[in-house]
Amino acid sequence: MILAPLIVLPEHEYRDTSLKHFKNFDNKFYQLKRETFMKSSLLYAYSKYATSCFTLILVLIGSAQAAPINIFNTGVDANGDVVTGGTVGDEHYTLISDPNGTITGIKTATAISEGYPIGPWLGDNSLSSWIGPNTDNLVGPGGVFTYQTTFDLSGLDHTTASILGRWATDDQGIDILINGISTGITNANGFGAFTDFTINSGFIAGLNTLDFQVTNGHGPTGLRVEITNANAVAVDEPYALALLGLGLLGLGINRHKKT
Repeated sequence: MILAPLIVLPEHEYRDTSLKHFKNFDNKFYQLKRETFMKSSLLYAYSKYATSCFTLILVLIGSAQAAPINIFNTGVDANGDVVTGGTVGDEHYTLISDPNGTITGIKTATAISEGYPIGPWLGDNSLSSWIGPNTDNLVGPGGVFTYQTTFDLSGLDHTTASILGRWATDDQGIDILINGISTGITNANGFGAFTDFTINSGFIAGLNTLDFQVTNGHGPTGLRVEITNANAVAVDEPYALALLGLGLLGLGINRHKKT
């Protein structure tokens, strides 16, 4: 839920004893919201319009609906179904850097396609698969591997976006980056269990990137990601037009008062 611009009345009206609309708030509601939102978009309303405007804003707040963000787990197809183990490439993730710069791509890995290292690594399920270097048994050189996925927030309010998920890594997950900015999130459980993560800032309008950095000592290396919840408030055209109407109403009221 997002908060629409609040009605803020001029000081002389706030002190006017004839103003009845906010008496049940004991003045505290007005004082807090006025201080919080004075530097943002404010709507000044004449006291006799306050009740109707305030009611409309409450309706608008309730109309803001969360919508899912189209972001995928590792090792799945466009429908979110797990692909066959050993499939070269991933529809949603790419390996954008590796220690030597020599690995040409990635592949999915399952117990059936690889055997080892699945076993000590988390086993197969119907939600995701491991991905790693396109080599025998996902063996890679020592150093940092960076896997990237993208998602689009067009039509969504990026300031309300939130992504919850979990990841497993071999060896260590050292960071998750949102649009190239470090979140400081690390993986505490390695490849034997998932580690939860939450990202609720750093989003931008339109196309976004999410990078998972994994360090490898030697031998097999891989990444597994499952998104458990991802949403943002949809940009609702009637909602935006209604807010514009409120702003115009405020200007009209202000002009009427001056005349």
